[in-house]
Amino acid sequence: MSIQTGDLFSGYGGFSEGAELAGLTTGYGANHWLPACNTFRANHPEAQVIQQDLSEADWSQFPQVPIMVAGPSCQGFTHARGKERKHHDKLRNTMWAVTNALECLEPEIVIVENVPEVQNWKLFPAWVETLRLLGYATETHVIDSADYGVPQHRVRWFCVGAKASKPMGLARSLERLKTPPMAVRDSIDWDFPRWSQINKPGRSPKLLAQVDRARRDLGTRRFLVPYYGSGSGKTGRSLDRPCGTIVAQDIWAVVDGDRMRMLQPHEAQRIMGFPGSFKAMGTRREQMRGFGNAVCPPVARVLVESILAV
Repeated sequence: MSIQTGDLFSGYGGFSEGAELAGLTTGYGANHWLPACNTFRANHPEAQVIQQDLSEADWSQFPQVPIMVAGPSCQGFTHARGKERKHHDKLRNTMWAVTNALECLEPEIVIVENVPEVQNWKLFPAWVETLRLLGYATETHVIDSADYGVPQHRVRWFCVGAKASKPMGLARSLERLKTPPMAVRDSIDWDFPRWSQINKPGRSPKLLAQVDRARRDLGTRRFLVPYYGSGSGKTGRSLDRPCGTIVAQDIWAVVDGDRMRMLQPHEAQRIMGFPGSFKAMGTRREQMRGFGNAVCPPVARVLVESILAV
């Protein structure tokens, strides 16, 4: 009989996708956002889907499973928007929702994902201590998805807790399973029909200068460029290396000669490491948000496989 997982703050279900690739089955996914729930249901038809604000959940109504995975909100901790939040708000409170769930449901193993900046949170030591009081021996790993077959540099913090006297000790296994970086080039759909001219009225002078520098510095007319923000500094990004981080809003544009366009959801799907058969629900904007907030399935797979091997 296969081991079941429960996926809290499941979003598009990257954690569950990876766990299934490692041989587990998905018991349920829980999230407040309807497009995420619809997507989870479409890709995991045998699983229960719970649409609810998990900060207010009655955990006694949730199924008990041996392995729980959780991706609480990172927006209360990340510096992606230029500054750290200085107060404890509802987004940060999603971390405590995980401990509330653990207290009630008592899975044997829990894996929690967030941005590395969560470790700078003033209440982070108290959060880790809460897991200890609940009987979990914990270890943390900061993982770049580019080390595990994903054509994207995406650095995330993972906490693995086990109902045991000592941590599972996954570091050696995670190091052994690393792979060489993948180029993002093969994830780009060069036949996509909708492009616009780079030199057109209204283009940002900063963007045009960035494109000119990239052509010169990279020696090519095909590359990625951060249309919003400064993810590659003053130039573009080579297609022969992993992409920068996919986030919940449009950032990356594809440049091909004299034309350009924004990265599309089906390309984000590939760059995140989701399988080609994956079904994303919602509008284009909702799909970009869904992929940008997801856990990369290959990283989840490696973590689960390392746990099962202990």
